[in-house]
Formats: sequence, C-alpha cells, structure tokens
Amino acid sequence: MEWKFRLLVVFILGYGVAAAQNALDFTHEPITEKYNVLELNTEVDYFSDNIQNSLITNLVLGGGIDRNSLNSMLENMDGQNSFGGWTDVGLRYRSLSDSALFKKNRSLFLEFGMAQYGYASFPKDLFHLMFIGNADKLGETLQMSNMTSEVMNYQYAGLGIMNESTGSYLSFNLINVQNYFSSDIEEFTLYTAEDASELELAYSGTVITNDTLRGDFLSNSGTGFTLNGRYNMKLRENKDLVSIEVRNIGAVQLNDRTRELKADSSWNYSGVNVNELFSSDNPFNNLTLEDSVAYTDEQKAKTVWMPLDINANYFHRINKSDHIGFSIRKRFFTDHTADLGVNYLHNESDKVGYNVGLSYGGYGGLRMNAGAHFNFKNWRLYLTTRNLIGTFIESGKGRSASFGIARTFRQAP
Repeated sequence: MEWKFRLLVVFILGYGVAAAQNALDFTHEPITEKYNVLELNTEVDYFSDNIQNSLITNLVLGGGIDRNSLNSMLENMDGQNSFGGWTDVGLRYRSLSDSALFKKNRSLFLEFGMAQYGYASFPKDLFHLMFIGNADKLGETLQMSNMTSEVMNYQYAGLGIMNESTGSYLSFNLINVQNYFSSDIEEFTLYTAEDASELELAYSGTVITNDTLRGDFLSNSGTGFTLNGRYNMKLRENKDLVSIEVRNIGAVQLNDRTRELKADSSWNYSGVNVNELFSSDNPFNNLTLEDSVAYTDEQKAKTVWMPLDINANYFHRINKSDHIGFSIRKRFFTDHTADLGVNYLHNESDKVGYNVGLSYGGYGGLRMNAGAHFNFKNWRLYLTTRNLIGTFIESGKGRSASFGIARTFRQAP
C-alpha cells in the first residue's frame, strides 16, 4: 500500500494544479478582419492546507525527506487534510469569420491541449503512517478512515466561437482520457500491539482505475465531451465589466477495461515482530493471514463527471490605466472551498502592464498574486502567479505559475 500511496501523492502533486482564469482576461484584445491569432497558454498550480513544498520537491525530484519538516507538518495538521492541483497546456488558433452565426465580430477557434487534475482528502494518521511509520504508535490504533482522491490525465480538442468585441465565448470539446484513478476509503484503521507482535487492520472502500496507470500519451482509457463558456457584460459605458465563466460541463465514459476494486474486510497478523514484516528474509507474500484480505475486482465501463469549475469576476475601471477586480471561484473538488480574490491592475503603457492582489480559500489560506503582460508589434506575452511568496520557498504550501504567448498573423489578401 505504501508505494501506491506515494505514487498517488507524486502523481497528484508533482503535476497537479488548479487552473485559474487569467486575471488579465478583461484586457481581451479583439482581432480585425485582417488578422489571425495563434495562442499558447500554460498553467501549473497546486495548493494544500498543510503539505509543504519541500516534501513535494523531494517526492518528485528525489532526495531525503527531512524528519523535522515531517514533524512540523504533522503538528499543523487537522484531523482531515487536503491538497489539489491542475495543469493545462493548450494551443488555440483564432480567426475572424463574419459568417460565424451570421454575425459580425465573431471568430472561430480551434484548440488542442493536455491537462491533468488531482485532489485528495486524507486524515492526519494516514500521513503519519506513510511518512513516519507506526513505531511510535505501539499499543495505539491509527484512524485513517474517510479518505477520498481522484486523478485524471487527459487530452482535449475543441471548436469554439468568440465574440471579439466582448471576449465572451462558447466551446465544445472532445476528451480523451489517458489515465484515471479514484478512491473512496470509508474505513481504514490499523492497530499495532504494544510488543509489536501483532497487527490488526480493518478496511472498506472502493478504488476505480484504468487498466494501467502508465498509459502512453494519447492512449485511450475513455472518451467524453465538455462545454466551456464565458459571458462578459460591460457596464457604465464600458467602465465596469462582469465576467462569468463555466468550464468542464460534461462527463467521460471510461472503457470496459476499467477496474473497480471493492473491499470490506479485516486482516490480522501475529507471530513475528512487525519490524520484520517487509524484510528480505520475511517477504510479505509468505505471511500467514488469520483473515483473508478480501476484495472484489471487476472490470466494467464507468461514467465519471468532469469537475465543474465556476469563476465570477467584477472589474472596475478607475481611470484609463488603472483597474480593480474582485473574483470568486468554486472548483467542485472534495474539500475545495470558494476562492475569493481582489486584484489591482495597472497599464504602464500600451506595451507593459502588471497586477498585484490577494486571494484566500480553495485549498490554501491567504496568498499574494502578481503578474505582468507585454505587448509588442505582433506578439503578446503574460506571466502570472497566484502564490507569489509560496512558489519560491520550500516551506510554502503550494506553487503557481501561468505563462502565455500569442502571435498575430496578417491574413493573406
């Protein structure tokens, strides 16, 4: 079980992030009938209420895990803890078309990309068992029930239409699931005898996974569809803007090779000191079990809803160069609370602008946001982070970075 848990942590936190609407979206620049736009956008974002960056760095890149850091994390943990994240790399091609829906100022766009999301809610004792062990818990029972997690790695291809005058859009996306894993562990307790001669384990729950967690890029474990959309409404003679974006309205159908493992049993081991449990002289598969480790393993198709993401923003134009924005965001992950934010945005010139702000919620506490954008003749670049301080320190509880680049092309006459 230990290697599976560590794999899950690496899989979620090494690559998992929570995608966020770019704070500079309100500066949407419409294209004209003479131009097309090619855009590359990347997002990497993960947060936790108690997991420090140092642990994630060592799990992903390798290296020793400092015992003092582990103890510090344990001391700060609640009974139930959480982390989650998202990563997205996408390419979009946008071209103006007066024939789109028979209205002017509409562009059609194609987009392709790959994404991954993951989250987990876990009890403090589970973290203790996996990273500290149970040597200091002799004569005690570790309570590790009520653990949930989900990870999906997928690719998408979409077709959409955008209102170039407002930035509102609607897109339809085909989803190819590469890997999927979820767990819902209702009961999980472990008792270790005071003399370390006996273990008692009780467990019940469900695990769903595709036939391999090592699928190659574009390998198919399921297929689905989603709708994404954003509605922007300008107010008070374009001084204010209200923006509501909803993403991932849809579901995927995992194929008939998907494994569903269900367990509801108990396990007892005695007779040899548990310190020898995983030694080379006493391999686990040679142990005598008083009660069988019972579970069912069934392969069948499974429908999984995509995690709905709702983001609402209000921007107020203070003057030609300065704006202030307020946001609220809810991603439908386990234990993900509404994420509240406020940002100040300033355009130094037509070519350079920046934003700073604060956000609170989601999977973390109070965080500082920052970003900048640059406009050149045919290029536009932006770089933002939703966790300016935490991203650069090992004691932080999450990292965040978004980068985008757009190239404008003149249409052939």
